[in-house]
Amino acid sequence: MNVLRQSSIYVLLGIIGLLFTACSIPGSFVSPPESGREEDVMVSSQAMIQTSSVPADAMQPDTAAMAKGEYVAYHEGVIGDGQTSVLFFHATWCPVCKRADTSLRGWYAGDDAFLTTYKVDYDTQKELKKRYGITYQHTFIKIDGQGNAIGRLEGPNDADLLAFLQP
Repeated sequence: MNVLRQSSIYVLLGIIGLLFTACSIPGSFVSPPESGREEDVMVSSQAMIQTSSVPADAMQPDTAAMAKGEYVAYHEGVIGDGQTSVLFFHATWCPVCKRADTSLRGWYAGDDAFLTTYKVDYDTQKELKKRYGITYQHTFIKIDGQGNAIGRLEGPNDADLLAFLQP
C-alpha cells in the first residue's frame, strides 16, 4: 500500500512541477532579430510604436463629458438650459425617496455621479408631473438640453440609479 501511495505523491509532484514550468514561460515572448544586435532590436521596437493605430490624443480625458454635476433643489429655468440633467420627483413622506436622497447625497459628495440632478417636490410641482407623466414619487427623468425626456427610472435600486446618472 505504501508503494501505491508513494507513487501517487511522485505523480502529483510531477504535475505540480509541470504547471509551474508552464506558468513561468512568458506568453508574449518575441524572439530577437536574427542578427541579435541591439540596434536591430531598437529599430523593431520603434517600428512597433510608429505603426500604432491609436491617435495620440485618444487617451486624453474628455473634460466636458466628465464635468461633475450637482444634487440641488429644482428651480425654474433648469429645463431647456442646454444641459442634460435628471429630475428626481421626491416626496418628504416617501421612505424610498429618503433612501435615494441619502444615496444621492453620498455620491455627489464624492466623484461618482456626473449629471446634475434636480430634486423636484412631488406634492407641489403638478405641472412638471403632468408634463413628464409622473404617476408616483421616486421617479427619475433624464432630460436633454431642450427639456425632452430621454430616460425614465421608477423606484430604482442604487446600482441602476448610479448608472442612470452617468452622461
